[in-house]
Amino acid sequence: MTDSLPLALALAGIVTAVSPLGLRYIKLDGLQMAALSYVVSLALAAAAGLLTGQLHPTTASVMAVLAGSGAFWSVQQGVFKVLYAADPAVVNPPVPPPVKPAP
Repeated sequence: MTDSLPLALALAGIVTAVSPLGLRYIKLDGLQMAALSYVVSLALAAAAGLLTGQLHPTTASVMAVLAGSGAFWSVQQGVFKVLYAADPAVVNPPVPPPVKPAP
């Protein structure tokens, strides 16, 4: 392991933990939001691999990125559940009332 690996994992972990607050502004539900959050986790794992120089076109490297993205996605979903349990409005902003048309 290189010295940049802990730094890359820490940065990716921080971004992963904060990402539910950013994803709340994207208006998707159910499977679409789950897919988007996994794609974000996959991108974070790939970015961590690129930052450390550990990402190579090998089966082992691809499996490491997939394992990392699964771990990041799990952390992301855990943070979402904790925030949602604390206050649903934190991760699901209230919808403003519809604007009435002018007469």
